[in-house]
Order: sequence, then C-alpha cells, then structure tokens
Amino acid sequence: MRHAIFTAFVMLFSFLLTGSVLAELGPLDVQVSLSGGNTGNLIRDNTNLETSKASTGVDLGMNAFSWLKLQANVQRTLYGQVPALDNLVYGVGGALIPLSEQSPIQVYLTGHYRDREYRDQLSDVTSAEFSSGEYDATASVAWTVSQSLRLRSGVSYNATSYGLDDVRDRKTYDLFGGLNVSLPGRLALDIESGVVLGNLDYVPQRTGGIRPDRSYEVLEQGDLNLFYISPRLSRQFGRLFGLSLTASHRAFTEKPDSAVVYGHSTNILSPWVSSYEGDGMVFSAKSYILPSFILTAGAGYWDRDYLTTVEGVWRVDLFTGDLVKIVSTVFAQERSDQLRRVYFKIQRPFTSHAGYMIEPSLHLAYTYNSSTIDVYDYHDFSISLGLSFRI
Repeated sequence: MRHAIFTAFVMLFSFLLTGSVLAELGPLDVQVSLSGGNTGNLIRDNTNLETSKASTGVDLGMNAFSWLKLQANVQRTLYGQVPALDNLVYGVGGALIPLSEQSPIQVYLTGHYRDREYRDQLSDVTSAEFSSGEYDATASVAWTVSQSLRLRSGVSYNATSYGLDDVRDRKTYDLFGGLNVSLPGRLALDIESGVVLGNLDYVPQRTGGIRPDRSYEVLEQGDLNLFYISPRLSRQFGRLFGLSLTASHRAFTEKPDSAVVYGHSTNILSPWVSSYEGDGMVFSAKSYILPSFILTAGAGYWDRDYLTTVEGVWRVDLFTGDLVKIVSTVFAQERSDQLRRVYFKIQRPFTSHAGYMIEPSLHLAYTYNSSTIDVYDYHDFSISLGLSFRI
C-alpha cells in the first residue's frame, strides 16, 4: 500500500512534467541539503549513546497550477556508531487551494505520506521492526476579517502504521481553531487551541509479569484524548530583530485509569510512550543585525506528565543464577519530567554566480531532562553543520 501511493504520486508528477501540460506549470523548485554532526545522546535516555550523524536530502516542489501545489522528498541518514539505525525517508504530498488569492476566505486541503525504512548500510537489509509509514490529511479554513485580525479553523487526521504486525496503527483526529491579531507597538498575538482524539494500546495495571512472547498479546485498546492551547506573543524591533514568547498547555481529557505503557528499557515498541500532558514556555530571538547572517537563539522549559510507564528490571534467576530482565506492571511508575533546552543557529545565505541559492548553517543545542524514572534522566549536547542548495 505504501509503495503504491508513492508510485502513483510519482506517475502524476511525471505526467505533469510532460506533454502539453508542461507549458502551464510553474517552475520546479529543487533543494538539496547536506548535514553532518555529532549528538551526545541519540536515544535521549540514560544510556548516553553518543554517535556521529550524516544526512543527505532532496526536496522537490512545484506550483502545478495556481490552485495545486505538489511536493516530494527523500532523505538518507547514517549513524556512525549505530548502523542499525541508518534509515531512508521518502515522502510525497500536495495542497489544494481552490479559492482566489484575493478572497478574504481561503480553503486549504492538504495531504502527505511519509515512509521511514531502517536499512543497514552494510548489509542493505531492511528492519521491519522499526520501519513505519505515516499518512496525514488536513482541511482548514482561514478568514481575513481585517488587516489586523485573521481567524482559522480545521480538522486534521494522522495515522502511523508500523512494520510489526503486532503493533496497531496509531490514529489521531485534531479539531483545531486559532487567531492571529496585530496589536499596538508592533506586537502580534497568535493563539491555537484544539482537541486531539486518538487511540491507545496499553497494558492493564492488573497484568503483573509479562512473558516476552506475549508482550503484545496482553495489550488492551482504549481512547487517549487531550485538550491543548498555545498562545504566542511576538514583537518586531524594526526589520532586523524580533522576539517571541510561546506558552503551551496540554491536558488529557480521557484515558483508561489503569493504563500502563512499555518504556524504553523493555525493548518493546510502544508508540504511546511519548504521550504527555503538561505546560511549557519557549523564548526565542531572531536577528539580521550582522550583515548577510541570520542568527536564531532560544531557551525552553517544559513540565511533562507521561502515562504510567513500566521499565525492564534486572533480577537474578533463582534456577540458573543468570541476570534476566523482568517486565512486570508491579514495577510500573508514574513518570514526570522537567525538560530544559537552549539552542543557537547561524545561517549565511547567498546567491552563487550561477544563480543558485546556497545556505551554510551551524546549529548548537543543549538539552537536560530530569525524570522521576532514572531511565529518562539525561543530558545531550549536539552540534551540526549544514549546507543547502536551492536550484
């Protein structure tokens, strides 16, 4: 199914590039990106797995017609010390904008598909265990009430399917609305809010010990719904400097009382281990003060309460004397994290003699996470260099 969707889109793209249709099309936008760097904690847990990382990507975009935009992309990522996590991502998508640009009301219909395959660069073997495909579609309406007020509303659908047949697809529906208003003093306020309705596969608290061959058989199905709101206040200081402050709040509105999810150390795939509620704040700044350079910096803090999590616990086997990992809901714990992050990025875009837009960049980030579960106590410093070409 995944490859059928990709093939169909490529055929459509090829058709639009040929024959009499070509004369009516907009230009093809091609962007090639290269990046390389190092991360001090790839898995973001207390294993502190450090590795180098290199990535190459190609993005294609086209305004096929005034009302239709098409895009396709492919990206290959290699990890120096962890070749099993080398992966290939490709995606296709499009946007339909049926109304005139001059209309105060705009309708947007978008859809995307992404496929991620973990493929060892040495053996060229695909790992179905972690591979996944993601589908999303959005229908939204935006209304320009006045020069200073713009409203929006819509619904989006997202589904992620996994290579393991035992892992059920994760599906969510997002009903959202928002506004953007210009305030005196070059201030702008943007607010987005909505509800997310989704499914949940979980281990009931009463389960107790879980045999490795029954890890997915003991799962039960339920609903996981949440409410969110995120206001952002920004301030422009002329054309060369800007600040923004973004707050966020997420709260579960429905979840099974006895839900437990598998954590990282169990080595059992659970798409819901990253689900959380809580509050956050991010401060960011962007500057064009240095001629020809773009400087971006920011800092963020988040309080997050995750679903009750069970981790693997090492115990001595009474019969063999060997250390064995036990997974049991008896050891399930409430998980609360405090995440802090600071980052800095510098970009230097310029146009080559051949007319290509070239942009080298440097990105630095430091993350510190403290948790009520030791597995998720970690820190990470990452550095990456990037280079992009726009043809």
